Parts: sequence; structure tokens; C-alpha cells
Amino acid sequence: MSSRVSSALVAYISAVDAEELQGISYYKAATPEHTAVVCAMIPKVEVVRNKSLAQLEKNLQAGNTVQMLSECFSALLQAYSVAGEGDAAYTWAESADEEVKTKLQRIFEATQKELLESALDLTQVNVLLRAASLFPSLDREQVLKHIATDRKRSALTENTVALVGALLQDSNDAAKPEMKRWFLMVFDYLTRRFAEDAVLTGKVAAFAKALGGLIARKEIKLENIIPKSTLNAVLEAGLEKHINVPEVVYLAVNLVSLSSQKSLNLAKLLQMVLGHTDNPLAQRDTIYEAEDIHHHVAFLISKLFLAGKTSLCNIGTMNGVMALYRGTNGHIDGLLLMIITYIEGHLARSCAASVASWSVSESTEKPLISNVRGRLEVVVNAKLLAKSVFHLTPVTSSAEIESLDSYLAGVKDNTTPLGKAYDPRFMLPAITFCLVSTAHIIDAQAAIERNCVAYAMACLSSEDANIREMATRFLSSVVSKLEESPYRNKTQISHLILGLLASFSSQEEETKNQPLPSAMGIFLAQASQVLANPTHFLYEKVMELLLRGPLLQLHDLPLMLSTLQVGEEHHKEVAWILNILTAGLKTEKDLVLYRKRNVFGNVLNLYISPNSTDHAKERVLGLLWNAAAIEGGGTTLITRNGAIAWIEQMLGVSTGEDLMLKRLAARLWEGSAKTHVKEWSRGSLSAHFVGDGARLGAQMEVDVET
Repeated sequence: MSSRVSSALVAYISAVDAEELQGISYYKAATPEHTAVVCAMIPKVEVVRNKSLAQLEKNLQAGNTVQMLSECFSALLQAYSVAGEGDAAYTWAESADEEVKTKLQRIFEATQKELLESALDLTQVNVLLRAASLFPSLDREQVLKHIATDRKRSALTENTVALVGALLQDSNDAAKPEMKRWFLMVFDYLTRRFAEDAVLTGKVAAFAKALGGLIARKEIKLENIIPKSTLNAVLEAGLEKHINVPEVVYLAVNLVSLSSQKSLNLAKLLQMVLGHTDNPLAQRDTIYEAEDIHHHVAFLISKLFLAGKTSLCNIGTMNGVMALYRGTNGHIDGLLLMIITYIEGHLARSCAASVASWSVSESTEKPLISNVRGRLEVVVNAKLLAKSVFHLTPVTSSAEIESLDSYLAGVKDNTTPLGKAYDPRFMLPAITFCLVSTAHIIDAQAAIERNCVAYAMACLSSEDANIREMATRFLSSVVSKLEESPYRNKTQISHLILGLLASFSSQEEETKNQPLPSAMGIFLAQASQVLANPTHFLYEKVMELLLRGPLLQLHDLPLMLSTLQVGEEHHKEVAWILNILTAGLKTEKDLVLYRKRNVFGNVLNLYISPNSTDHAKERVLGLLWNAAAIEGGGTTLITRNGAIAWIEQMLGVSTGEDLMLKRLAARLWEGSAKTHVKEWSRGSLSAHFVGDGARLGAQMEVDVET
């Protein structure tokens, strides 16, 4: 058999399912080409597997141990083991009975000595990788020495790193003389590849990532293993030429995280990252969801800064971080804002002093902060301010930066959409500066028409008292500016703001200094836009609300019922209020208010109303979907509003909505307090999801994952 035919057969066997190979009996291993085919068939064809194991036993009895490893022992281990959890952990597969385990153990014990005397290659690494978990007789110390003494760069693969991880008990093992030599060789190899290769091969990138993972899992203290110059050389070479390669950045993050301050050239590394033209954060677009490399670079910047924050608090660092900052409430911008805020406090200098120009644009493609010929320019996007009204989060998120894993876990576990709104901690001071600056960046009319006032009103729903205070200060400044403004609609806008501020400061004791309900904050923000446009279809109703009294009912849901009455602009009014109600359901407090005001009962009735549009029905389902995500939301909808029975009644009635209704039912059921719900329904509710007659059970598994 030619090598070309052998390669084609191996590729085919590897690609097809095992069922397609059943009934084939092939065992001819006279040449390397035939051996390759046999090894490819071992994991998939039982008869070939059994014959191969029997042949190895014959070789063992004949004393021919070297040939065993050159044949199919690695393939047999692969067939009889499965990947477990942890550092390259493997466990026996169900097909491996005690007889098979004993035979493989005996073969390995007989060949281990000769195995460790031969040169390290891919087959040997694969055998040892599984042996580390499967065979207690493995001499771990000898294997580590064997790996450390092999100087071939070709043996440096991700599997080799996985093998080292399986053998090292802790960071002390990594500090042994032979392992120090291995780490020195590894770092020298990576430094050369990073510095000399314009484009890294997949092998090098995978090796770098695997090494970073090993260092993180074993918490290896690098200052005890490699010199400072070696550590900084690999970091500088990798970040300078390959900062946009995810595997390199992942390695750099873990190297910095596990190194002491004195081991790193912090200032040089930080400025290299901040000023790099290929920095992924510099090209980041907040329209799209952040990728892992964006999170890794942001975490790297924060780790470098925090390691030497006293010496790194300077204008250069602040300007570099600000050029990467997009001003959103996402995790990445949260890390960058933390650095900006710390430097401001340390220098007793506002970041505004570093900005050459400010503007609030009605429409712009520019990021919030740009570095133009060495000058920082801030351009606030009025459209994003308008979107922020609906996407602000009442609770300000703070990223966990103890380790990369904990930070990424926080990003993954977060259920609130982040990164879609401007962060009030930066934006409120920014728009206030634009309003009161002697440079007259914006006047009161622009603050209203470009959504600054609406944004500040929505911020009154924040749980952070400092944010609410900044919002009230900005609104007070707007009122002051309106007094001298020629703006035509200033009277009604001033009336709204003054009524809001008066109501906010004179609330009852139980609600004093408390945030507004999310829906109320959004409603007030939208009302300011209505009053700025006398032709708006809700202008009269909002004005009527303002004229009812000097104070507003800030902890209620105004216009909830009136907008659901049939009239000339009924559909527009319904859509307007549903948008507010859907976006305003964010916390458990909001849920309680919605329950008291019977919002859920009203929207369920709206859904089945003959006057309801398809768009309105979609918004109703969206509101219910949001409610199910809040603690207690599923239970409330099921027990107080009969949501499950309502969904079953709706199945087949609304064209094209059955799938969404079933998904909603699954979400409600999974998010509910099942013990309470089962007691409430006397066990009957489970029948809606389980059993032959269940109409909602088909979607359960997939929808819970969704």
C-alpha cells in the first residue's frame, strides 16, 4: 500500500461514523502504511480493536516491547478512555472492562522504561497524557525529567503542555531545577517565534494558549522560575507584534496576573498596550457584542495598572486609557473607567482637562473619545443617549478582577444587557460640563432636543445615590439656563423639570431619597420629548398630567390605563406605553409595582383584544418574557395571573406565535418557585409540561437553554 493511499484511507476512516465501518475486519500491519490504517480503525471497529490488543499481548510475551509503542498502543488507549475534567484528566470508557484495563496496564508497565529512554514524539506524548490519569504505576517524576531534558522544539505542542499540567502537583514542582530549564526553553522558543514570525502558526498559537492556561491553573509564581528579563522579553515580543492574536493576549494576561510587581516592566508594557495601533479595543465597535480578546485586553490593562498604580498615575496613562474608552455601561468600559477615576483622584485633576474639544452630535459615527493628532476629542452621540434611556441599569456593575476566570464568569453570568447605554458615572458629568462650560458647547434647547435631559431623568432610577444627585444637578442647571433661553417650548419643559425636582425632594418618608421605578424614569424621559414637540399625539395627555397638581406621583405608573382606551391614536398610544413598560421592568421593586397596578392583567387582556396589532402582541410577549427573568416573576404570573392556562388558550389562536408562547411557558415554569407553584396548583400544573397530553412539554429542554 502506498503512503498516499494509506493517508487517504486514514482521512476517510477518521471522518465517517463508526456505524459505517461495522462488519469490516482489517488487520494487516506489515508496513507503516498498514499500521496507520489499523490505528485509525481501532477507535471505531471493535474487531480490529480486539485483534490489536491480542497482538500486543503476543509481542509482550515475545519480549518485543519497543514495537508495541510504534504500533497501536496509543490508539488503544484513545479508544478505551474518555476526557474527564481538570488538567488533562482521562477516565476509562464504559467499553473498557477489568480484563482490558489489566492487559493495558501490564503492557504499559512493561514498556514504560523503554518509552522514557526514547525521544519524545507525538505518539509518546499521547500515551503519557492518558497514562497520567489511567495508570497509577506511571513514574511522574521520571516523566517530568524526560520532558525537561528533551530539547527539540518540535516536541513543544499543546499536548505536551497538557501532559506537564497533568504531572505537576503544584507550583513547587514547577520550581524544580529540571522544570526551570524546561520553562526557560519554552519562553525562549516563544520569544523567538513572537519576534520573528509575522504571522504565528496555529501550532504556536495553541501552544501559547495552553501554556497560559497551565500557569493560571497551577498558579505558578514565575519570579521563582524564570529571570525578569526572560519574562519581559516574551511579553514585549508578543504584545508588540501580535496584540491582536487572542492566544497571545491570553498568555500575556496570565503571565502578568501571576507575576509580582518587581518582575515586570510595568510602565513600558502598559504604554505599549495603550498606544498600540492594532489594539483590539481601539477598533472596538459598541454596536457589536464584545469578543473574548476585547475582555482579555481590558483585563490586561487593568492588571498592569493596578500592579503599579502609584507610579502609573500620570497624564500619559489617563490619555491612553481614555482613547480606548467608549463610555458604555459594559464590563470593558467599567474597567477602563475605574482606571480613569483612580488617576483623577490621585492627581486631583479632572479628565476633562485632557480633552481638547467637546460636542453633542445628533448623529455621528465617531467613538465617544478619539485621539486626533495627539488631541482628545469627545463626541457624545445623541442617538445613543436616546437608546440609553431604555437600556440603563438601576444597579451599577463592578467587574470582578481578582482573576481572569472570575472576571469572565461575571461577564457570562450577567443576565442584564450591558454595553447598550452610556454609563451615567461618566456621561452625567460630561453633559453637565457641556451645558455650563463657558465655551457654550450646548445650550438648554440643545440639551433637550439632543436627549440629554431625557437621559438625566432616566438616571433618577439608579440605585446609586451619587448618580441620582448628579442627575438632579444637571436638571437644575437646565432649568436655570432655560430662564434666559429663547426656546419656544421652555415653559412646559421647565414645568416638567421643576415638578419632578419638587416631587423628588418632598417625597414621603418611606420613599425619600429612593430611586424612581424604572418605568417612571423612562416615562419622564419620554415625556420631555413629547413636550418638546407640540404636534406629538400624546402632547395633550402629558400636559394634562402636569396640570393636575404641583407634584408628580413618582412611584406610580401614570397614563397606564388612559393610553389603553380606544381613541383616534389608540395604536400609537398602546405602542408608546408598551415600550415603556417593557423596558421599565428591571428589578424586583418594579415587579411589585407592576403587580399592584395590575399591569400583567391589563396586557394579557390587551393581547386578546380585537383591536390589538401584531406589533402590540409582540411587545406584550416581550414584557412577559422580561418579567419571567426577574426573581419571583414566573411565580407571580403563574399564580396571580394564570399565565400557563392563558398560554394554552392562546396556542393556535395567534398565527406564528405558538413557538414563542411555548418558550415563554417554559421560561415561566423554570423561573418559578416550583414548590410553591405545585402547592398552589395541587400538583396539576406539572401535567401541562410532562406526560402524553402535555401541550407545553416539547419545548422545555431547548427553551431552558435558550
